[in-house]
Amino acid sequence: MELFFFFLISLLLVYSIYFGIWTLAYKTKENVTGMRPSLPPGSFGWPIIGETLQFIVAHYEGTVDKFVSKRATKYSSKVFKTSLLGENFIVFSGAAANRFIFSNDNKLFARWRPPSVQKLFPSMKFVPIEHDAAKAKKFMSLFFKFSEAQKLVASIDSISRNQLKNNWEGKDEVKVHPLVNIYTFTLVCHLFLSINDTEKVSKLLYHFNHLNEGILSIQLSIPGTPFYRAIKAAEALRKEIYLIIKERKEALAKNLASPTQDVLSQMIAVPFDDGFMPELEIADKILAFLIGGQDTTTATITFAMKYLAEMPHLYNEVLKDTKDIEATLELKLGLGGTSYEDFIRSMHLPMQLSQVDPIVASFSGGAVGVISALMLIEANNVEQQEKKRCKYCNGTGYLACARCSASGVCLSIDPLSVSSVSDRPLQVPTTKRCQNCSGAGKVMCPTCLCTGMLMASEHDPRIDPFD
Repeated sequence: MELFFFFLISLLLVYSIYFGIWTLAYKTKENVTGMRPSLPPGSFGWPIIGETLQFIVAHYEGTVDKFVSKRATKYSSKVFKTSLLGENFIVFSGAAANRFIFSNDNKLFARWRPPSVQKLFPSMKFVPIEHDAAKAKKFMSLFFKFSEAQKLVASIDSISRNQLKNNWEGKDEVKVHPLVNIYTFTLVCHLFLSINDTEKVSKLLYHFNHLNEGILSIQLSIPGTPFYRAIKAAEALRKEIYLIIKERKEALAKNLASPTQDVLSQMIAVPFDDGFMPELEIADKILAFLIGGQDTTTATITFAMKYLAEMPHLYNEVLKDTKDIEATLELKLGLGGTSYEDFIRSMHLPMQLSQVDPIVASFSGGAVGVISALMLIEANNVEQQEKKRCKYCNGTGYLACARCSASGVCLSIDPLSVSSVSDRPLQVPTTKRCQNCSGAGKVMCPTCLCTGMLMASEHDPRIDPFD
């Protein structure tokens, strides 16, 4: 018993000494700078620990929103300071704060990686985040460019239908978040890695969930802790991605895969100023893309379904718009009633969902925000292309051949002499290739000269085509 009290007193003494040193260092820092930092109201809690314990309890009870709202009410501010996981934080709450942060990117806020992220992704430890973001932006812009995005619509539609059929239809009750988690991870595996094997996706998802749980946790590399499981999961995922990279390089060398079929192929085939990316950097970036493309999207879809179910009038509006699109549009891409242009033009669903609740709108800064921005860019591209499209050939660059009626063949008619007409038996007329279109059935549009676009003389009054 005496030994226990001696140990307890020693522990308190060590902690008191550390607390005194920490306080002295903080005061010294203030004196050196000559001014006290202007911070919002709040409390950093205990040294090192901060308010981590309260946050963990709220996380496991599913009341993180109360953790934030309680402090926002206590300090009468939607902006307050706290300390979590050994780091000092300024917490912004509400959709307005979210818009403020993302509208001032690289101006009032500096992007940084938490220490736990740097340890889990070693290739990013010494790389400036701006340089890393530039590479990611390049790959995403190549992947979502106009010509490639058209192909993605059919793939996304097919995967969505299969997931609904296998996991949702015929069920009396469904747990939305786990099923949406499977759906979004299946989707990103297909889009980023071209993985369609269900067993392989399930194996990757098992490790990915452990990585996601420990990526923002206390850095305790002790067996049984979330961070330790995250380290092991990252190693397992990196090992699987290395095998996929090896197989893809062999397929690209043998022309069995396309350099533009997914993000992985582009990372392997596209060089940067400093050369081709090493495999470790490719693996870490793929993991980062999986996290960014899966987690926020899962949360947004889950919240959207929750609030649409609770607000039937908004659900009915979304359902009505969907039925109107399905009934009026033509089948062009095999999606059951939509063309790519019409699909892009009808993507006003995120705007409706953002009206449901500020919580849904607050997720627009993640993957959903990226997708929404890309959709707006594509909608603008479609609108601009329609304005510049040739009105005579409807943008195809060709007109139907008038001589052969677009068939590519003409009747072969030999001249007949009057004297021998009655002596010849009737014969089946023969055909020959149309000389006007060389059998193609179409001829060059004289207005746009096969470009499909309006000529400058048609929309610029300063140019005289007959000058």
